[in-house]
Amino acid sequence: MAAKPYKLLRQGLARSAKVAVAKYAWSGRERLGLLRVRDDVIVLHAMRWPDEIRDPAELLPPPVEISQEEIDGAMALMDTMTGEDLEARSSATGTPMPWRR
Repeated sequence: MAAKPYKLLRQGLARSAKVAVAKYAWSGRERLGLLRVRDDVIVLHAMRWPDEIRDPAELLPPPVEISQEEIDGAMALMDTMTGEDLEARSSATGTPMPWRR
């Protein structure tokens, strides 16, 4: 079975604090990925080839004018929504934050 090689890779990556770069096939295309250990499993993060990356200029919204008051309001809103505890629950719903589900 593949349990022993998997466990050896997982423990080796965890002890070395390194990541691994891997090629894999997905939807008929060769992909590039990054393997790292999270908790007790190996996690694959998909990476992109240069031809798959769009120019960020395409995503920019049109230029707009904003006032200092609007910036101050945005900063105040961010301050009210900022928390130090990632285990915190949403005060409005009492449910765990989305990244902790």
